[in-house]
Amino acid sequence: MVLSGLTGCGKRRARSDMSPTTLRKILRFGQGNAHEVLDMQTAANTLTATISDCVCEPLLKWDQDNQLEPCLLTSVPRFEHDGVTLHCNLKEGVQFQDGTELTAEDVKYTFERMFRPDTQARRAYLYTHIAGANEMLSERGDSLDEGITIEDDTHFTFHLTSPFAPFIPRLGLPCAQIFPEDVCEQAGDDWGDGTNFLGTGKYYLVSNDEDEVVLEPNGYYHEGEPLLDEIHIVFFEDSSDKLKAFQYGQIDYCDLPTELLTQYQDDKDVGPLITPYDTLGVQLVNLNLSDTMGLTNSRIRQALSLAIDRQTIVDTVAAGSGTVCSGWLPPSIPGYDSSAPAFAYDPDRARQLLEQEGATSLHLTS
Repeated sequence: MVLSGLTGCGKRRARSDMSPTTLRKILRFGQGNAHEVLDMQTAANTLTATISDCVCEPLLKWDQDNQLEPCLLTSVPRFEHDGVTLHCNLKEGVQFQDGTELTAEDVKYTFERMFRPDTQARRAYLYTHIAGANEMLSERGDSLDEGITIEDDTHFTFHLTSPFAPFIPRLGLPCAQIFPEDVCEQAGDDWGDGTNFLGTGKYYLVSNDEDEVVLEPNGYYHEGEPLLDEIHIVFFEDSSDKLKAFQYGQIDYCDLPTELLTQYQDDKDVGPLITPYDTLGVQLVNLNLSDTMGLTNSRIRQALSLAIDRQTIVDTVAAGSGTVCSGWLPPSIPGYDSSAPAFAYDPDRARQLLEQEGATSLHLTS
């Protein structure tokens, strides 16, 4: 649910069409503070990605309908017949926010940095099909010379160790944002901290502290002029304080936590401004399937599933703002099967299955 209503890295070119009398379009967005650096190789929080996505870009991107499309590439690439060779073409003339031009060397550098053990990249496992990646992670190699070959400044090729179709969509994730080699290396351990962070994105960092982040348009942006003159991402440690700031007009837009939905959806002023949307996540319970935990029997696991009243959880815990799942994919992810039945709630069948496996007189405890 939503309510709507880097100086340390060199010079950025701001928009030149702003005069003192021009009315500035400023958006103030309220969210929690992840207390992480903006480097999405080492960060893993969607709050961080909200900011990082404004500044840096991956090779591909997902549109509002979750369809994959080019970002820094001229087109969405396709594997050769061998299933492991992926030729990629960068758009010509794309510049980072310091005015330097994006090249294939920056792409190779970004992935090599991901696999350096000292980077401690949290999502490196998503890309270990690149030849040489596992060797770098285990310190048996120091480059991706076999995994990424460069033909010229705008043409390069990924070489995988085995066919892996999900590799292409993963090039559109925030953890695959492309960094400028020289500036990133110069920043070292400070990359992503404060304003030590830049990319090819629509906006550049003006300031970044514990209270808010301020962004302004990137004058070098390769896909036209950004629509906003300033973005202020204001941090709140408490969701109630964030909602109060929205009510008092201190911010224009914010997310609405599920736990506050019931409180505000009937509010005459706030309720009409709430916009529901499908998230990209699924809430689940992980089961420990080790031999000592008693869950290796699939009939026991089926009984546990049948004993969960998911609709009641949606109606109460989620205040009606969810969908009972029918699989791993939520409705907003390509591949979701809308015709698949939701997981059933059948406590009698669950009890029957458990009794067949020798479990009787069971009581739910919390």
